[in-house]
Amino acid sequence: MLVRNTITWTSLIKGCLENEDFVTGFSVFCDMCEFGEKFNEHTCVVILQACSEIGDVILGEQIHGFVIKSAFEENVFVGTSLISMYSRSGNFDEAEKVFHGLGCKDLRCLNCMILEYGKAGYEKRAVEVFIYLISVGLEPNDYTFTNIISTCNVEEGKQLHGLAVKYGVLLQTSVGNAVINMYGKNEMVEEAERMFSVMNKKNLISWTALISGYTRSGYGEKAVDGFLELLCCGVECDSGLLATILDGCSECKNLELGTQIHGLVIKLSHPCDINIGTALIDLYAKCKNLQSARTVFNGLFPRSTASFNAILVGFIENDGNEEDPMAFLSQMRLAGIKPDSVSFLPASKFICQSSFFSKRERSPCIFC
Repeated sequence: MLVRNTITWTSLIKGCLENEDFVTGFSVFCDMCEFGEKFNEHTCVVILQACSEIGDVILGEQIHGFVIKSAFEENVFVGTSLISMYSRSGNFDEAEKVFHGLGCKDLRCLNCMILEYGKAGYEKRAVEVFIYLISVGLEPNDYTFTNIISTCNVEEGKQLHGLAVKYGVLLQTSVGNAVINMYGKNEMVEEAERMFSVMNKKNLISWTALISGYTRSGYGEKAVDGFLELLCCGVECDSGLLATILDGCSECKNLELGTQIHGLVIKLSHPCDINIGTALIDLYAKCKNLQSARTVFNGLFPRSTASFNAILVGFIENDGNEEDPMAFLSQMRLAGIKPDSVSFLPASKFICQSSFFSKRERSPCIFC
């Protein structure tokens, strides 16, 4: 390249990062520094976004120092990138300092704060930013409503549902998905169905939110019907949806469909991730197919508390099973997985139903 300047260096870095080639992107950035090329606000934004993606807070803090030195700290694009970088690392004190230091806060900046507060579980703070956004005369967009609805409790969510109608963004797919998910999580199936029915454009997230709502509310048959309708519409499944519909099959003990979905998981070359594996264990155990449950469990790595709980509950609830829950609890300890209250219920039931205690009363505690 004959002409190398701030714009060309920054464009090259941005191209690398957009293709998720962070190593090359940072290498080019280092070359830019070595050549003594000056940064501008856009360079800072690009590098800060990359720092957010890979969690490099140390470099981000160094760029922040340069931002202050170069008097870029009131630039809303730079400020928003700093907020995102600090928030993702859990440093909300610093993120809020940057936020409050911005003289002009645009919609993009406020949306960023709502998103990051929501992801961290700071519902009250997210709502406060949303109220501030309205109070200064900014008009929330579909991104705003998607993030705030995903954060709020159901009572606030109902009000936001109404506001989304007022601002004309309710039928945006992302907003509709957030509304369906909110109602589904709170077992308000009819409201979720109404939202789903009026949406013009439905995607995989829409279907997954509805089916998940059915499963969560105990409507296994509806979840299965929704999944079959989804397949008829030609929507491709992902691992999240497959895990969700397997939960639905467990709820209504539909072993036939669950087995077919297990085959689909293998056919689509989906890695049997921990959620799918746990759902399969639960399905087979509830349908009294303990051998298949054990086979899935044995092939599942890594395992979680939920996957151990699924096999534990499954074995103890099936009469005539001779599996020892304490052996599974011991496996949990050896794997460094912490049992919860659900984990101990099968063991307690096993002890009450057998001569376990008299046989092993002198055994050391496996949790010590």
